[in-house]
Amino acid sequence: MEARPFAAGLSDAFVALLNVNNYFEHLIEFINHAVGNGFVNERARDLLIVEADPERLVDQLVTDATDAGNRTASNQDTARSN
Repeated sequence: MEARPFAAGLSDAFVALLNVNNYFEHLIEFINHAVGNGFVNERARDLLIVEADPERLVDQLVTDATDAGNRTASNQDTARSN
């Protein structure tokens, strides 16, 4: 059996958790613990967006997706100019 690390290059998609009444708090602590022990890399952890308010969660998804798109476009422009 093979264990694949969280976000092991399979996707750069964001994961959003609507953390109402701290429902996902133990999961978030587990992921942070895994990062601290080297089982999950920081980049993968940064793909996790956690908010308690639905509107802020959507805003954060839109902002992060736009930023990620801008970084991708910038990286592609740099690669083309080399």
